[in-house]
Amino acid sequence: MSVFKRYWKWPLSLDVIWLLVPLLGIIARLSVEPIAPYDYWWSLAMGRIIALGGQIPDSNLFLYTLDVTTPFFNQPWLAQWLMYVLYEWVGHTGLVLVRNGIVALTWFGVLWLALRRCADARLVGGLSLAIVVVGGVVFGVRTQMFAFLPFVATLIVLVQVVEKQISQRFLWVLVPLVAVWANLHGTFVLAPVMAGCVGGGFLAERLLRDRRVDFGEVVVWGGLPVMLGLGALLNPYGPGLYGYVIELFTNSSVSSGVTEWQPVDPTTGIGALVLGLMIVSLVILFLRRKSVRLWEALLFVAMAYLGMSSIRSIFWWAAVWLIVIPPHLQALVAARTLQGEQEDVRVSQGEGVMHAVMVVMMVVIGVCIQPGMPLHRLLRTGPMVEQFRHEKGQQVLDRMNAVDLVGLLKERGYPGRIFHEQALGGLLEFGLTEGDLPQAVSFVDQRIELIPERVWDEYFLVSQGRAGWQEIVARYGIETLVLGEEEQAGLIQVLEEDSDWIEVWQDAPYRVFFSKAGAARFTQWRSEPTEINTDR
Repeated sequence: MSVFKRYWKWPLSLDVIWLLVPLLGIIARLSVEPIAPYDYWWSLAMGRIIALGGQIPDSNLFLYTLDVTTPFFNQPWLAQWLMYVLYEWVGHTGLVLVRNGIVALTWFGVLWLALRRCADARLVGGLSLAIVVVGGVVFGVRTQMFAFLPFVATLIVLVQVVEKQISQRFLWVLVPLVAVWANLHGTFVLAPVMAGCVGGGFLAERLLRDRRVDFGEVVVWGGLPVMLGLGALLNPYGPGLYGYVIELFTNSSVSSGVTEWQPVDPTTGIGALVLGLMIVSLVILFLRRKSVRLWEALLFVAMAYLGMSSIRSIFWWAAVWLIVIPPHLQALVAARTLQGEQEDVRVSQGEGVMHAVMVVMMVVIGVCIQPGMPLHRLLRTGPMVEQFRHEKGQQVLDRMNAVDLVGLLKERGYPGRIFHEQALGGLLEFGLTEGDLPQAVSFVDQRIELIPERVWDEYFLVSQGRAGWQEIVARYGIETLVLGEEEQAGLIQVLEEDSDWIEVWQDAPYRVFFSKAGAARFTQWRSEPTEINTDR
């Protein structure tokens, strides 16, 4: 806390504004972005089974395209349980607020450590703005959000110990931390990697400088990655957890079929910014090569590799970037701080009052922009769910979350099995099943690693309406089609010319078709013409 007290004194300087702007920026961005479906509903569906059934599912359960007993490895079970419990307590809106709180604490930790290494608040705050842009893409309401605080806590402990700010004894706090992290998200593997980079770099530095190493330090730093790896074994799967993580990272279906697992695309805005930051960073580190600590270089390279290899890993690199780069950039540009101490920059009483007013305004905006507050409705991005079932705060969901449609499917029934857009898999599994009694209701869902390529081939063939789609539909007993207007436009175009299928419901971005025989059995879907609603 003493780091921030340096800037939080009267009269307030402009440094406080520089530090608050990126924090407000990331919270504002997250607050106005609606929850996308994808992993969200799948996590709630699994969390409900765990919470109500008292056990972790170990088989398929939800997909009718696979045998229900097909083995399934559910690594982030604890995060799923937490999401469902929080959903029951505070609803969708509450989950957004929890995520925002986690991100705020995460950002607080990153800024704190960055300021410990570079006291120039304007430099750190300015560089943070770039990280807000590139790092914000991963802060969804999903199980990964529970990994941010363990990651930052691990980074803080490692850096503070290697820089002699705290005792080596604090390193062993990381063992139980990783044990919990291993049950929250697969990114727990970053802990031993970071420990290896920091510890290995530190020991190598000592060897190069002193031509010897201390045996005690070798034991501590050499044993730490091993102990962290062993700590992760405190999970329901034991050593099998590592096999799952390796399979997930090497599975071609995952890396090629999921956008966030693909490398950063430099032709996009964010991709170009990431590439630019990477190039500038390498130039800075090269110019400062005689002063760069070896552990800094190893940690930066490891996280840079992750950040460039997949979009979902950008934040891990971004956080390390903000820890490593500022002190070296400060030295190059001769910033106004010297050896961690600020110069005595006079701030008048009038300037202090103005800065205080700006701080109050930023805090008020940060609060008022949260879901349920006045500014949220005005500033939120994209269309969101506005009606049907409001008791869980569904106004924070985007229109891809067809909760009204799934509610109607459950209430009115539907013929045969459902073929649907992949984004709806988890929502169908949560909305069409009860408690801890799952049913095979989905063609595909968010478990990319579980679903074999043959099923994905069938999914895309049907979605595009290519030759042979009727045979696949008939083989699975599909009589209901819930189609996305963009992803499955090919099939929609075919159906509009096919008298064997009847459209019974339409509400962008989804359209619903029943087989002709199914539509005759479930007449309530067409009993009122206004139920085919296209004007919302």
